[in-house]
Amino acid sequence: MNDPYYDPEQENRLRQAKTIIESLMSASDQDREEERGEEAASRWGQRDYRHYAEEPAAMEKAEARMVRELAEYLEQKNDIGRRTNKGSIVVENAEEAKKINEKVREHLQMLGGLDTKEKTVTWDERKLWTPAEKSNPEMYSDVDKRMEVRFTRDVDKFREGERAQIIGPAPKVEGNGKDVLLRGEDQTIGELPLDRADSFEIFERQSLTVAKGEQLRIDRDSTHVRNTSSYSYLSGGRDHRLDRVEFRQNEISRVDGMVPDTTDVNMGAKEAMLGRGEFSYAYAITPDQLPDHKLGKVFLASEKLRDDDRLKAYAEKYPDAIHELKMTDQERESGFSKPERHAHLKREGEAKTVSLSQEERDYSYLDCPDHLREHLRPPFEQDRDDERDRDGPEMEI
Repeated sequence: MNDPYYDPEQENRLRQAKTIIESLMSASDQDREEERGEEAASRWGQRDYRHYAEEPAAMEKAEARMVRELAEYLEQKNDIGRRTNKGSIVVENAEEAKKINEKVREHLQMLGGLDTKEKTVTWDERKLWTPAEKSNPEMYSDVDKRMEVRFTRDVDKFREGERAQIIGPAPKVEGNGKDVLLRGEDQTIGELPLDRADSFEIFERQSLTVAKGEQLRIDRDSTHVRNTSSYSYLSGGRDHRLDRVEFRQNEISRVDGMVPDTTDVNMGAKEAMLGRGEFSYAYAITPDQLPDHKLGKVFLASEKLRDDDRLKAYAEKYPDAIHELKMTDQERESGFSKPERHAHLKREGEAKTVSLSQEERDYSYLDCPDHLREHLRPPFEQDRDDERDRDGPEMEI
């Protein structure tokens, strides 16, 4: 080229700047209408989307993949046709664990990993509430929970040792505040003496549905005593003995069979009696519920869990068992709602154009369509700043 002012390096940088704008434009043209308007702009400014991997919609898609992978892993069989794999998803709190446990069980049932014959056991679990919690009527507002009161002292309408079902809070007949209504064993309606928290205990009805193939966790150390008998050829009769079966907290085992006409199940070489609140599902657990023994796979539901001391100790002991959550690009992109996707594109555009020279910014700004110009600073604003620097600061008269 004969042009003495032609600079191939500068031409290449300008071409790169144009490519940036074209990529932004092609990615957002289909949703251009949602990007316009002050409401959308203000919404973008209120939230930081740089950590968009933690967005709920994207996390739900990654969580579904993680649940599916765990269910498929637990359903696999060894050479002799037995399912021996154990694994869990580590989550941050018990509420999230309860939700994921239900999802994994649904997948296992669809894959045939759980037997169709189920056994449901129920028990009453004592709530370890403080006196202040027992005196708060809002603690009894969840009517879906089957809670009951057991009185340890005589109170109005109820006697020591009597039980009553909690109906729920209701406005007081006289004065402000709320009363907690009860229904006694003889259908007597009364009020819970909130000012006498030392006179009653609260229990909640719990249930656990178990099938062959279930993965259960031992919630606390316990000893199960079994009265067994066997035929003796020496005495010609049956010999009776007591067998003690020990279970250790956080131990995770698989249910290998059900004992007919009882609440007992076979877990490996042990026979366990359900219905005492000692067992729970072990598909999703919290870091403090990790067992001492090795699990085949331990999925991390959140990157925040890396800093947990209990999980660090487990990872040092069994490093090959840890599987961190890695979201695919498709999951991350599909996790955006339209405004969130535009916000991410906007921040991505700012990050890409921040290193451009002023000439490249001018070129990009003039070549950019209206709905993307906010990514770049207009050239006339730079000129205005240059004039202000030459003339000194503006003064109000």
